[in-house]
Amino acid sequence: MSSTTGDDLDWDTLAVETNGVANISKIRESLSGNDSTVFIRLPIESDRDQMKKLRFGYSDRVRIYLNGKRVYEGDAGWSVRDYRFLGTVGFFDSVGLDLKEGENVLMVAVSETFGGWAFAGAMEDQSGVTLTE
Repeated sequence: MSSTTGDDLDWDTLAVETNGVANISKIRESLSGNDSTVFIRLPIESDRDQMKKLRFGYSDRVRIYLNGKRVYEGDAGWSVRDYRFLGTVGFFDSVGLDLKEGENVLMVAVSETFGGWAFAGAMEDQSGVTLTE
């Protein structure tokens, strides 16, 4: 694996909440007055080349990479999408993951400005894939 998969970094383990949300504030505090970013890494083993839909939610900003290639970038901070939007984490977005046979690495950069940060993801059809740690 190349350095774009994070193999050269140290990683903390974070269990997801019962609602499926990874509450990043449990392991990292944001820097007051500054933007903060953490990376989430999930190896995905695929038994063949295939496309899978990943539904996800996040707060505040996100960049998603599959095998080192950016496949999504978005902003869901407070009032960004609509003046009534509170920056809550829900499964409002999705992206197609072009998985290759063997190990694939999903990396998610989550950035926070204020109010807490989190990421949630769900692959509805997990046939032919194994999510590893």
